[in-house]
Amino acid sequence: MMENKSRTLKKILVPGENGLVRPKKKSHKKPAPKVKKLDLKDIRKHQRRLVKYWPDLYRNGRILPVAIGIREAMLNDLRARGIEVNPKRIASALSSALNTENYQRRVLFMKHRYGLDGKPVALITDQEREYAYQKLVEKMAERKRTAPRHGFWKEKKTFRRKTKGPVNTVKPTPSC
Repeated sequence: MMENKSRTLKKILVPGENGLVRPKKKSHKKPAPKVKKLDLKDIRKHQRRLVKYWPDLYRNGRILPVAIGIREAMLNDLRARGIEVNPKRIASALSSALNTENYQRRVLFMKHRYGLDGKPVALITDQEREYAYQKLVEKMAERKRTAPRHGFWKEKKTFRRKTKGPVNTVKPTPSC
């Protein structure tokens, strides 16, 4: 007959701050996934050109929602400054900046469109937000990412304010 061998777990104790304690389990770090890095040299160069000429259009390193007709305004501004730049380069730089997920998210969440001076020019309409959401869904589908649900930008998060005084106030009941 086979003997029943009962397994006993050894409880190892090591000296710790509060006497003998069990050692912490080692967390196994997963290797970083191998991601193909995109060659962004040209895009960065375009972005540098836009930042160089119009730094007020950027906040925290990201482009703000721009006014409608900004490309013509940019070309007119360059002509007024006396800078010779191929209009196709400005158009391609602008399209590379505006066709990103981050830009579409900014259109969804921000209230205004901005001019070359970085000041608000116009309000972003609901129709423009719907269009930005459609573009965001397409971009995320290309990258096989799950898109956010429709209308998520409309909900306002409310936070409860802390009230002063006791939390549970009980009103005394009048006795007859």
